[in-house]
Amino acid sequence: FFSHWPAGSMTDGKDGKDGKAKEKKGSFLRDNLRNVIYICLNIFCVVSIVIINKQLYSPPYNFRFGNTLVAIHFLFTGVFCFLTERAKVFEAKRAPVEEIAKLSLSQVGSVAFVNFSLLYNSVGMYQVLKLLNIPVICVMEFFWQGIAYSGEIKMSLFLILLGIALCTVTEVRFSWPGFIHGCLATVATGVYQILAGTKQKQYGINALQLLHYQAPVTTFFLAALALMFDDIPGLIAYPYTQTVVFLITLTGIVAFGVNLTVFLIIGKTSPVTYQVVGHFKTCLVILFGFVLLDEPMEPKNLGGIILAMVGMIWYTSLKQRESEAKKKANEEAKALEIQKQKMEEALQLKAALEAEEQVLAAQAIETMTVGQKGG
Repeated sequence: FFSHWPAGSMTDGKDGKDGKAKEKKGSFLRDNLRNVIYICLNIFCVVSIVIINKQLYSPPYNFRFGNTLVAIHFLFTGVFCFLTERAKVFEAKRAPVEEIAKLSLSQVGSVAFVNFSLLYNSVGMYQVLKLLNIPVICVMEFFWQGIAYSGEIKMSLFLILLGIALCTVTEVRFSWPGFIHGCLATVATGVYQILAGTKQKQYGINALQLLHYQAPVTTFFLAALALMFDDIPGLIAYPYTQTVVFLITLTGIVAFGVNLTVFLIIGKTSPVTYQVVGHFKTCLVILFGFVLLDEPMEPKNLGGIILAMVGMIWYTSLKQRESEAKKKANEEAKALEIQKQKMEEALQLKAALEAEEQVLAAQAIETMTVGQKGG
């Protein structure tokens, strides 16, 4: 899951290089620690919001207005972004409205089609279609951005998907409406996660700055979705007790953490890495259910978790190696560029000196000529 990790000692005994090596190592460690914190916060927020939402959807509350709840999540996210911007936590940066609308529409499409996939598919078929996210994102990145993954990374991703399939997929029942909605959910999710990463880099904005503009637009689209598909009379007539209001408020606060950490992870790593983190969370949820809730653990589930974890460790190791190689190549290219610039400066200086010598020689000849004429 990490973008960088130091490999061995980078010192050579000399003070200057030793200082630079320590600085690079410290930078690697900071980047690594930062990504670990983002991932841990995301896991905590996602698990928390699942628990709270499950309480809201279950008796005695039975708050069955999913689209409205997601709209409330983004309303809270927008409010928190506004407050943090006013508190000077970050500086607002503008991005084209049409680009933010594309990002919001892809996210709303993801939310809507995932819900329809759950509605029309069995749990097993839903999980199978959800496993398509990683290969679809890989294909989209290749044709959209020219990003190609090595054979080793593809193999590690295959192990992850196979392990998750073993421990989550149960009864699979096929239906064309469910299959179509599941595929649309996968495509919309891929588009959203790729845009979430590329827009941060394209416009030089961070996660909070992007959320600051995206959250209100997404709230608007989700509110329209809720008006179309939620039971609005039932929503109005619903008995809003203090506990329900507290749970809705709490889930809105936690949703801000979820939305922020999603952008942070994708912005600092990649959409595929975020999907791997998502499968890691699935393994944790299954293990927590077995350890804390005494849920049954079949050999197939345990084998799937072990296989998925092996794939995740392998993927992490490959991404670290890839990142280090990329950094080294960038440093070498930068050093060559500096060397080329110095050579160009030396050639320019040499040309200037030669020109100056020619001028002085011409002046000397002219002086001698004038002296001879005078004599």
